[in-house]
Amino acid sequence: MKLKRLIGKDGLPLIDLAAVIFFSLYYILPSFSSSFNRTLVLFAGIAYFGYVFIRDRKVGISFISIFTAVTVIAFAFLILTDTKTVSETASNRILKIFFSKFSQYFFMYLPGLLLIRVLKTANKEQKNLLLLLLVILYTVVLYNTFIIILENPDAIRNWEEFANLEDENIGNYYFVYSVPIVITGLSVCMARLKGIRKIVCLGIIIILFVFLLLASYTLAILIAALGLVMQIFMSLKSPVTKILFLIVAVIGIFFIPDLLLFISENAPSNNMSVRFRELYSFFTAGDSSGYNLNGRLTLYRKSIEAFFNSPITGNRNLNFDGHATFLTVLADTGIIGGIPFYYLLFSMNKRMKALLSENARNFVPAFFCLLCMGFSNPIHNSLPLAFAVWFIVPLIINALINKEGEKVK
Repeated sequence: MKLKRLIGKDGLPLIDLAAVIFFSLYYILPSFSSSFNRTLVLFAGIAYFGYVFIRDRKVGISFISIFTAVTVIAFAFLILTDTKTVSETASNRILKIFFSKFSQYFFMYLPGLLLIRVLKTANKEQKNLLLLLLVILYTVVLYNTFIIILENPDAIRNWEEFANLEDENIGNYYFVYSVPIVITGLSVCMARLKGIRKIVCLGIIIILFVFLLLASYTLAILIAALGLVMQIFMSLKSPVTKILFLIVAVIGIFFIPDLLLFISENAPSNNMSVRFRELYSFFTAGDSSGYNLNGRLTLYRKSIEAFFNSPITGNRNLNFDGHATFLTVLADTGIIGGIPFYYLLFSMNKRMKALLSENARNFVPAFFCLLCMGFSNPIHNSLPLAFAVWFIVPLIINALINKEGEKVK
């Protein structure tokens, strides 16, 4: 009976189910994504969009605006900037530049199309199957990364070393920054579920925080903590309880420097110790002279200045990398590329909240974490992060919070 429900007519069609499974593997599993030509996967994604357009005209038409915005962004980068990622002597250079940028932003929002099909069409058994698959894939990468970090705490910060570990399914920078998003999704469940399921969610959240500490990505830890605190506050029902929580939170702010100092003195790696020491100096003395913190703040400032120097068309050639996607897109392409970029971001957020209806507020912390990441890190090429925010978390909210994981209209 359950097998019939998985592949029967009452649920997600087999083509859709196969597409969701394929892209889940592609977005999460490094060995899988590295074994496929990115251009071929891009055309597979476009073909799936065409299939959805034919199969579900309403969804297809709604996604034409997404497809159009991605195209405009790609043309903006092609026309307004001098790319350094494609050699000037490369054959079909213009096409390669266009498809390189198109693929980055198309893959950022393709998970949203997959999610809409799943929430509108899949039955409960299919959703549970997809959740099980996601748990397995995420666990594989998390476990393998844990092992390599225990052997070498700085391993996944070394890009050259990581390049040799893709086939072993080691999570890199992009995977680490998907973890805070997943934590916010699990925190929703922890707040709403009862009994053993609540305990399991809490245990997984603790494991993920330990992973972030070992991975030594300071901003990822801070963003995850902010997302978790926001979700806890939003889950409180009593106004009195909320006021007490705010009072405790305000008092807790005064102890942040002590916590940062404690972490820096007991950090498992030198990188993490240095970064938390910099944050400690910043919070206690306003000192941003540390190498990592000062470098980041300088790049952010330069990106903002570059945008205001040329707000319409951006800057053809900047001699620095702003290190923050939500800032660099404005610095590079001005409002010509910035308007469609921010349209994509906020319209997709609106779609997620509409899909989740009465549970829409539970998606707010995940989107907040995404904004924090986008304004502080280059995330436009982050497959695991995009999949976490536009597919995994909304699916968790729908399947585990809704009593029956019902289909959306």
